[in-house]
Amino acid sequence: MFTEKKNHAKKKEYRGSKQVCIDCPIRTRCLGRSAQEKKFTVTFYREAYKRNNARVNSPQGRYMKSKRQSTVELILGTLTQFMGLRKNQYHWDTTSQ
Repeated sequence: MFTEKKNHAKKKEYRGSKQVCIDCPIRTRCLGRSAQEKKFTVTFYREAYKRNNARVNSPQGRYMKSKRQSTVELILGTLTQFMGLRKNQYHWDTTSQ
């Protein structure tokens, strides 16, 4: 595990050694011309993402999404589009108090 420098995200890095890739039939497509080993990174929270995607794509998750879209998001869309309430229109300055 390591932390990415540009956004401080936790990542896991996997590498395939040169010896593993020597006899691979898709080596040139996978590695390219100059690379000697395969390296890829995934998020540290991959298992949580999988659980969440399974929950969202379940029948109950699809039902809850449609319910939310027809109630909450409808009201927010009406407020922002037709009543002029934009995010940056009402920015409260708390430092001057």
